[in-house]
Amino acid sequence: MENVASVQSLDAFNPMASLRDIPLPDRGQPNVRTFVITNNGILYGWGTNTYGQLGVGTSIDSNLPLRIMENVSSVYTSAYNTFAITTDNILYGWGNNEHGVLGNGTTTDSNVPIRIMENVTTTYIGINNIFAITADSTLYAWGRNGRSRFNDSRRYSDTLGDGTTYDRLNPTKVMENVSSVHLDRWIGASFLLTSDGNLYGWGDNGHGIIGDGTVNHSLYPVRVMDNVLSIFNNGGFDIYAITIEGNFYAWGGHIDREGYRDRFGRGKSPIRIMEGVRYFDNADSLLLLDDDSLWVFSTFWTDPIIPRRIKDSVRSVMVGDGGVDNRYSRIYAITTDGNLWTWIHPRRLENQRHLIDESDPLYKPTLLLDAVVSVHPGDSWRFSDNAENDQLAEIMLELFASVGLSLDGEGGSYVITDDGNLWRIGNHEPFVVLDSIISFCTSITKVNIAIQADGSTWAWSDSRTFLHSNDPISGMPTLVGK
Repeated sequence: MENVASVQSLDAFNPMASLRDIPLPDRGQPNVRTFVITNNGILYGWGTNTYGQLGVGTSIDSNLPLRIMENVSSVYTSAYNTFAITTDNILYGWGNNEHGVLGNGTTTDSNVPIRIMENVTTTYIGINNIFAITADSTLYAWGRNGRSRFNDSRRYSDTLGDGTTYDRLNPTKVMENVSSVHLDRWIGASFLLTSDGNLYGWGDNGHGIIGDGTVNHSLYPVRVMDNVLSIFNNGGFDIYAITIEGNFYAWGGHIDREGYRDRFGRGKSPIRIMEGVRYFDNADSLLLLDDDSLWVFSTFWTDPIIPRRIKDSVRSVMVGDGGVDNRYSRIYAITTDGNLWTWIHPRRLENQRHLIDESDPLYKPTLLLDAVVSVHPGDSWRFSDNAENDQLAEIMLELFASVGLSLDGEGGSYVITDDGNLWRIGNHEPFVVLDSIISFCTSITKVNIAIQADGSTWAWSDSRTFLHSNDPISGMPTLVGK
């Protein structure tokens, strides 16, 4: 397949296998599919097709790319259905239609694309419900409207925000002047940002998650705070936000008015924790400030959210797998002088708190390499300075790699220095893998792709766990093109 422009995948096929050799998963796993959009807007898909999620008129699985539709600009996938927006902003959907999630007024499944609505710019997939923002910044929603019909908090969880708990089989207007939506299937509450930076929330508010100063559930959006740039959820009941001015706020869950976590959940309103924040790593509670200082705070629920300074002069920070029974994260920080520092940071402090001795050198920054240009850490998608490379992306997509920048659950990561050398680092002494590198990327299949200055393209895998017997690659770089 040529001229691939973008790819969307719910799981990773082997990117180096030929199309006829791509293994199909068991049909009991309906969420393993891949979609690609070519430069001229043609959408292709392959993989499992139990509910007609491929949109080609059948429910038969395919290990070859099948042409679905033309003029596609973006595609959105869930476990049981698929949605696409065309170049003229028309939203289509196909697959499972439980709760009317396809928005066509019925609950009948469809194995071909169904036209839902016009003027759509972006779509968000919830739990059997869909949110769409139109060109005039109006938010619409449809599908399942709450988890329960009973009079309990689940009645308000994952609602559409239209003021009811009735499923909507057609797009229903929720609010105007909306720029983005934040959905989280675990907390039961949803959020949206308006075009002027106002934050609204609705749904289950039993832990003060919405942040409106109450624990009252809401079936429609209520205003929380102003001038918000981004919002985060830590996988529990704590909510974080960064304002346009760089102020970092927290609320909900176990956060009280002093910024301390409290089992009674008194943090019903946003509490300002820090100023001058330019980047927040939600998964590992890392804060990078405007003055280039790096801070961290505990994720243990009884500890206060009091950030402590751990490194100065940090240009960017990334997080990868520490490789110790998957219990730790390894922090990689590039300082303003180009040096790479690394150290172990607890991934889930509440689970390993009794094992941690912060006087151990493992938890202190250690200089690893100098003159570093970029870092590609293992098992991580979190980058503070996301830089894209079109040439490399095109090659990765042509090889049908999954979207992502993760690698090596055994703690290995890669570094490119300013002399073009590609180093492998981790639980061993750093060593050079290839030289004259101009581009490098990894995928969640643990396959690495590197391009040298002369155009040579190399591929290799760091784990045989993800390799099939017909794979032409191994742990050593193999020339796959030039």
